[in-house]
Amino acid sequence: MEEAINGLDGDKWHKAVEDEYNALKKAGTFVLVPKPEGRHIVTAKWVFKTKLKADGSIDRLKARWVARGFTQIHGIDYNDTFAPVVRYDNLRLLLAYAANKDLEVHSMDVDSAFLYGDLEEEVFIYQPEGFKDPLYPDHVCKLLKGLYGLKQASNVWHGHFDKIICSGGYMPTKVDPCIYMKVTKEGPLFMCVWVDDCTLIGTPATIKQIKAHLKKYLKMKDLGLSTETLGFELLQDRVNKTISLRQTGRILRLALSFGLSQLRPRWTPMAKGILFDTDCIKPDPATPYRELVGAMCYIASVSRPDISFAASYLARFTHCYTDKHWTAAKSVLAYLLATKDMAIVYTHSSSDFTFYGHCDADWGGREKSDSKSTSGYIFFASNAQYLGHQKSNQLLHYPLVKQSTFPLLKHPNKLHIFAISSALLEFPNIKYNWEMTIKVH
Repeated sequence: MEEAINGLDGDKWHKAVEDEYNALKKAGTFVLVPKPEGRHIVTAKWVFKTKLKADGSIDRLKARWVARGFTQIHGIDYNDTFAPVVRYDNLRLLLAYAANKDLEVHSMDVDSAFLYGDLEEEVFIYQPEGFKDPLYPDHVCKLLKGLYGLKQASNVWHGHFDKIICSGGYMPTKVDPCIYMKVTKEGPLFMCVWVDDCTLIGTPATIKQIKAHLKKYLKMKDLGLSTETLGFELLQDRVNKTISLRQTGRILRLALSFGLSQLRPRWTPMAKGILFDTDCIKPDPATPYRELVGAMCYIASVSRPDISFAASYLARFTHCYTDKHWTAAKSVLAYLLATKDMAIVYTHSSSDFTFYGHCDADWGGREKSDSKSTSGYIFFASNAQYLGHQKSNQLLHYPLVKQSTFPLLKHPNKLHIFAISSALLEFPNIKYNWEMTIKVH
């Protein structure tokens, strides 16, 4: 804390700390009590973060008083911890539907979300650094509300938020508990929730209604038409009625963090037919192979299906990689840099909102030592084409996995049966409560 206050932008950090402490007091997060004998006291610290926008530019400076959750004791300081978040493939489905029906996409953010939920357990925590009460310096804080860092904080917040949303007639869908839906005479309204970030999809009238409902109970930031959501850029062209997803800023930050921003451009993610030995050797801990491959797997899962195979194949060797693997991983990053502005584009259509999928599997796998095939499937919405700078694309979901069994040489069609069965299992996760026509190709 002293380093932040006395360093560059010290005044801004000091204001951020005061704003956070005032928010804690206003929310009634804790009360000072004498330190109870024999009770465990949780520790906490100030955390400082420069919040960035999806394009990499600075948004604001943020200070949080965060509990050290790892010092909590299960059964005493916390019980349930689970809290769901919206799935990316479900969000893409809703964005495709929004473009198809010319709906608007807005964003809202809850200020100090975790401070709203009431705690069921008795949790005691030391007073925040820099704000010890001069009259009671030895007292501790008895938490009444959730606090960032507590193991149960997400669970408490989600339960509180769910009650607020349901009180307005917005109900969670059967497929995803973090997508709420309501249909009125003004049109449909969908809300995707990721902790404290809300993405609203609907007509101007229905979006206005949900915003008014939320502001009655919570302090909200109305961000208007979405330009970013959940870490990726969201480009809405209201004239041409398109919605585009891309991760240009994340790709640039990824390359910069690994010191690889000057890689020579590549126009394919991986050379055709490349194979690596499966013999395990001790990897070099100085090479950040796992970190780079993990980051690329995340990018692939959100908006770049064109690197899905390359990233998933390289992820098979995180326990036994060599310089060859590192070179291949850098090649994928070089491809991402060369195509950083590539986006998934959802377009408007006067036809019904439909979706269909493709699936396939290779024969015998790439590693002949185990003969396990790789299968994959991909779902599209409405008039789908392919990923590109200018082409229309309606991608929804695109997993790619190594099969858990090996094929029988006399029955190669079983490879495709495995792939098809895996794809069909995803249909319930994609089919929602509005009318859709399933086309199986």
